Amino acid sequence: MTLLEQEWRQLTQAATVAEGPLFCREIHFLSTVDSTNEEVRRRAEQRAPHGSVYVAEQQTRGKGRLGRSWFSAPSTGLYFSLLLYPEKIHSAPSSFTLLAGLAVCRAIRALTNCPAMIKWPNDIVIGPKKICGILAERSLTPLGQAFIALGIGINVNAGVFPDELQKKCSSLFLETGRKQNRAALFLQTLSCLDKLYSQPEAPIADYAALCVTLGREICYSRENQILLGKAIQILPNGELLVLRSDGREEVVSSGEVSVQGIY
Repeated sequence: MTLLEQEWRQLTQAATVAEGPLFCREIHFLSTVDSTNEEVRRRAEQRAPHGSVYVAEQQTRGKGRLGRSWFSAPSTGLYFSLLLYPEKIHSAPSSFTLLAGLAVCRAIRALTNCPAMIKWPNDIVIGPKKICGILAERSLTPLGQAFIALGIGINVNAGVFPDELQKKCSSLFLETGRKQNRAALFLQTLSCLDKLYSQPEAPIADYAALCVTLGREICYSRENQILLGKAIQILPNGELLVLRSDGREEVVSSGEVSVQGIY
């Protein structure tokens, strides 16, 4: 039994979760895994149920956006992925990233009082530093069923980061000066995500209110070009509407985005 699983059992024994969130009904705790998103892919091929959650104490090849790796310090962070079979077969991963970002932001704020904000499209920041990364990947099972691997990695109790990440990343421990209960944050995040997932429409206004990207000058890539603009709106599918420096509006769905004053 992993340390996180022990914490989870202690927490849920004292809480009522029998009628709790969908995402609390089937949770698999793993000591070490290459990537929790890869674990979701393997489980989807085995027809694991919708809403299954896979959480690891350590990832040996944690995945970030654009093929990057994700720093996964053992037993200090919260690294998990959800298996989702979307009702709409062509559902864009960006819509799931939107829900996860809002859920994590709300959970962190509720438990730590830290002013967590969303940096579009998939990061949670406190001040100028990254606390959490989200990766939604759409794939097909061998039988052709579409599924989403929704991965979330939160820097919870890490006290130090590699040199190349120190200026960019932080943890809840470093921001608050105290160790955080990972199981409590896990439960709060799943509960928030469950409520958002069950809503008939995307909570765009709530997301926008916590999106630090909006109203700021940004740099973004488009067809191997670096463009400048101002982020002006989050669209219902989670895409970003940008007012370019030449006065034209453009929809940005993915890619590298740098926000003035952050990274």
